[in-house]
Amino acid sequence: MMWRASKGIAPHVRHIAAFDAFDNAIGRASEMGRPVHFTTGYGGGGLYTRMSMDHMAGLSILSYVAKKSAEMETKVIVTLAFAEMIPIAEDIIRNAGIAAGKPDYYQVDMIRYTVDNSEAYDALAMSVIPEEKCAANFVIGAVDSLNAIVVPMGGIIAGAINIGGVRGSPAALIPYCDFVMFGEEMPVAGAMIAEDIDSVSSIVSSDYAKLLTIIIIIVGSVMATLGLSTAWINW
Repeated sequence: MMWRASKGIAPHVRHIAAFDAFDNAIGRASEMGRPVHFTTGYGGGGLYTRMSMDHMAGLSILSYVAKKSAEMETKVIVTLAFAEMIPIAEDIIRNAGIAAGKPDYYQVDMIRYTVDNSEAYDALAMSVIPEEKCAANFVIGAVDSLNAIVVPMGGIIAGAINIGGVRGSPAALIPYCDFVMFGEEMPVAGAMIAEDIDSVSSIVSSDYAKLLTIIIIIVGSVMATLGLSTAWINW
């Protein structure tokens, strides 16, 4: 898939409804004169842990949200639980402002940080949303089961549009969010925003591995039912 992409044949990516809702949510916040809230979640660890991929996918999506917010002259507030993410988020917002033709867009109070503690982070993120009267709430990245309930609840209190995204199970997010990205949708959306065609191709190629696994399971089940040898599966 990466070789095909290098030849100009981009992999097909199905329509992601939650991604289409980004502009509507930011536009609503702009019309109401209220800010946008964004967080990549807690997830049990920062960029030096196995959750780094999820945080980075969320930060990639932040670049899109920040740029659109800057274009619509809408403030974006980012809550973080890990110190190493602060300079990255600051740089993303600054560059988004420059790309939107507003070099003075970034403000110090756009980044809200708390200690590396799940309860402290959830309390900060949930309280910031109604306190700042945010009209759009993005909870996309390393979102654990507690973040998935507490942070969107702040959006519900503030009357915001909640958009969630998680690579694992979206079960905790679905009851509290208007739109949800799950599974490969979140990293694909992040890679598409970053225009990283290699990452998109790699993720799409994994679908073929899943398809092959399903075929092997079906064929093996049928052969076992008919009493045929399935030794080839062990091989």
